Amino acid sequence: MKRRQTFQISFTILFILFPTHSRIAIPQESAPHSTIGEIVIFEDAMSKFVAPNAQIELLAAGFEWSEGPLWMKDANGGYLLFSDIPRNSIMKWKEGEGISLFMKPSGYTGITDYGREPGSNGLTLDRQGRMIFCEHGDRRISRLEEGSGKKTLADSFMGKRFNSPNDAVVKSNGDIYFTDPPYGLPKRADDPTRELDFCGVYRLSPGGGITLLTKEMTRPNGIAFSPDEKILYVAQSDSQAPIIRAFPVQSDGTLGHGSILFDFTKFRGRFPGGPDGLKLDQQGNLFATGPGGVYVITPEGKTLGRIHTGKPTSNCAWGDDGSVLYMTVNDTLCRIKTETKGTIPPANAIHKGLILDLDADHDIKLTNGRVASWENRADGMAKTFIATRDASHKKGTGYPVLKEKVEAIGGHNTVVFKRQELINFDEDAFDHLITGSDYTWFAVMSVYSQVSGLKDVNSFFGNLKNGGKYEGFWAGLNDDNTLWIGSRNGITFGRWDRNNPQLLGPQLQENRYYVIAGRMGAGTGEVTIELFVNDTTPVASIPFPVNPKANPSKMAIGQERDATNHPGHESFDGELARLLLWERPLNEGEFGKVLSWLKETYNLKKLETESR
Repeated sequence: MKRRQTFQISFTILFILFPTHSRIAIPQESAPHSTIGEIVIFEDAMSKFVAPNAQIELLAAGFEWSEGPLWMKDANGGYLLFSDIPRNSIMKWKEGEGISLFMKPSGYTGITDYGREPGSNGLTLDRQGRMIFCEHGDRRISRLEEGSGKKTLADSFMGKRFNSPNDAVVKSNGDIYFTDPPYGLPKRADDPTRELDFCGVYRLSPGGGITLLTKEMTRPNGIAFSPDEKILYVAQSDSQAPIIRAFPVQSDGTLGHGSILFDFTKFRGRFPGGPDGLKLDQQGNLFATGPGGVYVITPEGKTLGRIHTGKPTSNCAWGDDGSVLYMTVNDTLCRIKTETKGTIPPANAIHKGLILDLDADHDIKLTNGRVASWENRADGMAKTFIATRDASHKKGTGYPVLKEKVEAIGGHNTVVFKRQELINFDEDAFDHLITGSDYTWFAVMSVYSQVSGLKDVNSFFGNLKNGGKYEGFWAGLNDDNTLWIGSRNGITFGRWDRNNPQLLGPQLQENRYYVIAGRMGAGTGEVTIELFVNDTTPVASIPFPVNPKANPSKMAIGQERDATNHPGHESFDGELARLLLWERPLNEGEFGKVLSWLKETYNLKKLETESR
């Protein structure tokens, strides 16, 4: 049954004015926040997404044109960043602190006037949590490097400069999809410096390759993926054709023929604004800006209602626990509590020094239904881990198995090892980790009953050298699933002694998922090795004398070394969903961020701290 209801919300206007100079001083916000607007219901189902009496809170005002909201998680909950495009600035809003200047300039670094909208527009995060900018004035996609400045990722296509990158979304494989209308050029479509005669939708690969996906849209703007990444939605902010188009995503990441999901024409002129930015909830429903506010649209294109701000509304972003929708509304910043949840980009990832990222959701190649190779998604020297023996089902040989959509870890995949291993054949990629650089690693995993080969050596990874004194580092389980990790410096031969210490952890329960971590301090003297289980407090620690001349070997997953002479003899039985490795010891803040990020990503936030 269709109906149209409006729920009026009284409001007062909160004026927060900027001085004209670049130092922005803004009064402390007051609580409770003022409210604006109303909730307009077209279908009864709207109440499943936004309560009829939900309030649109006005958080701050006095901007020129707010855009590109992005929620940034931190140890204290998080804060919102957003662009004020005309002022060439990015602003920060935090509960209890209000507004402050985060970055200026944000999108134009020139010395002459650059029209009405020179600053950054859309903001997002890549897979490693690094900030990505769509820059109008500098006409580029850029990335903020950790501890440094911005790096240009792309500024041209086929030798011609982009118009003014507008909005971007990052696919789970690291590809950046972005739109390029002319709104940031001083004279827009008629600007004499314009080099491309179309408005494209592009893909930027992690390797730097640019692909033009489509140029059929006259003014592509907001962009977002469906939760399964099989559909790419692009809003078109053309007053003559105000639509949202849905493109099927092909297996190679290019786009099929798009279809119109929704047409805003009937609302055009009745309310201020038009289609611009959009986000999706976890069920695939769109929260898309349009005339008068934010429209809630099903994946089938049915409009359920409108979060009516009554003003041109440029964009929106999920924040807090994922249920709060932040909206950039003309010259203001607003938010509303919803009855659904969206996905927030992974701001907790730490990129600096990450040399290994094996993710069971991506970059796995199968042969006869079994895992033949697993690609490293980080920037390290080691690229591919491969199975080296036949794909028979005999235990101790063959390829691991991909276990898909495991409900216990939020629908993510795992790789199942049963005395099998995957080997990277780079002899030197990991040598430095025990000779002074040192390491931090995390594994999301579960264990099965172990089958004893060499007693109490059931390793899930390691790079021990075959023969000699077996220098390297490794992690595994006793036959009863007691967890252990260790390093070997090659000074003496022995399984467990001062030069080859073992850290014992708790006995792990079968078929339960854990976040396990190991960390070794940096330096060439005596350092500390620590073992962690589901928590930032180590369950064990031990000193380790570093030997700068140690020479480990290849890295194996599911085994402690390239054990070609006795396959499966020292391998573990269990599952790995993720294995991350840094070539440095993460500090306490970084370690906590990664742990929290993994727990949230893999639905393990309720894990209890294990005791020794």
